[in-house]
Amino acid sequence: MEQIELDGGTLEMPELSMPYLWAYLQDVGLCERGDMGPRPLSSTELQAWAKGSGLQLDAWEFRALRKASRAFVAQLGSDDTQPPYGDPETLADPDVVEQRMAQILDSLAKPVEKKNADRNSDD
Repeated sequence: MEQIELDGGTLEMPELSMPYLWAYLQDVGLCERGDMGPRPLSSTELQAWAKGSGLQLDAWEFRALRKASRAFVAQLGSDDTQPPYGDPETLADPDVVEQRMAQILDSLAKPVEKKNADRNSDD
């Protein structure tokens, strides 16, 4: 995204279904610093952040934030030759960007879908 913007282009991002979760993750931090490099947010760190922020996270929100942090750190370590967002050459292809963002957002939405299904079955 940075390279595209440096080249004068713009990158349209898909609508987030839960933008507040993305804001939470940015606020708490995508990961922690460990002795051996980045590591996913610990439960303790996430609980401390939520308490300090005056928030009461639902269980599914807590799991979604932890899962997103783990996915971010896993992507960081997946290939030392590529940045975590993938091959910069394909970032200019809107279809590739759309597909990758859809995959990321779908993985974050699964806990929401399960929670909604559980609520509907209780009705």
